[in-house]
Amino acid sequence: PEVLHRLGLFHGSGVGSAVDAAEDIHARSRPGLAATVRQAIPLSLRHAVTRCLPMRLHYWLNMKWANQAIDWDRSKAFCIPNSNEAYVRVNLEGRDPGGLVEHGPACRELLETVESAVAELVVPGGSRAAREVFKMDGVFAGPRRDDLPDLVVTWDPDARVLGELHSERCGSIHGPAGYQVAPYYTGNHRPNAFVIARGPHVTRGSGLQGHILDLPATVLALLGVDPPAHCEGSAWREVLGR
Repeated sequence: PEVLHRLGLFHGSGVGSAVDAAEDIHARSRPGLAATVRQAIPLSLRHAVTRCLPMRLHYWLNMKWANQAIDWDRSKAFCIPNSNEAYVRVNLEGRDPGGLVEHGPACRELLETVESAVAELVVPGGSRAAREVFKMDGVFAGPRRDDLPDLVVTWDPDARVLGELHSERCGSIHGPAGYQVAPYYTGNHRPNAFVIARGPHVTRGSGLQGHILDLPATVLALLGVDPPAHCEGSAWREVLGR
């Protein structure tokens, strides 16, 4: 969020300097009674209560708490809370609260600004913080595209990004490390994994080679269903027996 704030794209509580706070009381007001009471309840008890709620209500409450401190009248982009990768969503006209950014060139220009700014970020020692930056329009073209972030930043594990970033454009940014932010992840996803398969056509020790995107294609092939056009990946021949 602080990076977006220094680019002039995000405004709300928790970002900016003391000068910003003095100039913008609305965006940096004290927490309301409901928020104060919520923070006084132990996290374990809050989790126990929310598990008993209907999923639709649970989702609505999560969105309300996550977005309550955002100044929608001025924020053109915002972060979807996540302790691992960085998920950025544009406050797009007709889709998001306020809808300050028009579809088309304005949205693309904003995303390019964020992408270039993130690419400039380094950690102490000079290593680039980001390994890759993905625009969702170029990755996922399915019918539920609007439910996803507009831009995703994958941090470089070799950079060991913790609580400090720097660039000439954004200056020095300090904040809590990922493992200090709820739900307190101590690690991140890795590209390497394994799969265990069993079936009449699977040979012991065959050593399947593939990608996680191959799983839906394989399941659909086993069910005799043609995958939709936007489905990526290929069915595993070792599982299908052909």
